[in-house]
Amino acid sequence: DIPALAVAAFNDVCTGGNPRPTSVAEIEVLYRKAF
Repeated sequence: DIPALAVAAFNDVCTGGNPRPTSVAEIEVLYRKAF
């Protein structure tokens, strides 16, 4: 379930350390491109 994975990735503690901000929608696009 890609939407659930995107939310989990966004809420992960490591996401705050990314060099640029992101959103759940952007993460979902990345998952869709990867799969």
